[in-house]
Amino acid sequence: MSVTKKITVVAISILLASVVGCTNAKKVTPEMQEECGKAAAAYFADKFPESAYYGRYDSHYNSKEDKCFIKVYGVAKTSAAIELHLIDINENKSFGYCSIGSSIVCEVAGKKCESGDKKPFQVQARWNALAKKYMEE
Repeated sequence: MSVTKKITVVAISILLASVVGCTNAKKVTPEMQEECGKAAAAYFADKFPESAYYGRYDSHYNSKEDKCFIKVYGVAKTSAAIELHLIDINENKSFGYCSIGSSIVCEVAGKKCESGDKKPFQVQARWNALAKKYMEE
């Protein structure tokens, strides 16, 4: 084998190894999802108490991000605004927020999701579309 072919083979091997190594997604086990679900239930009960909030939540362990997310849908009793939250519960870090009331404020990971006409259902649908990748991977 010529030196050029050897170098090409080594370069391709290194490239393939680096591409395979770039993915940091873990294999999600049922136990990981269960633990995330338990943590989300406790987080929701603590941060969104029934005395101040009408709502529900979904939880998901995202293997690509290696994070447990909670997506909260609800209405704050004090303002009657519809609120949507996307939170990494282990770090208590917000990845997205949307409030639809007398004014509309929505974003996910720094991307605003208001539509041009600011119709509440369109804004909520856009927010859900942006939040989807965190709740499915």
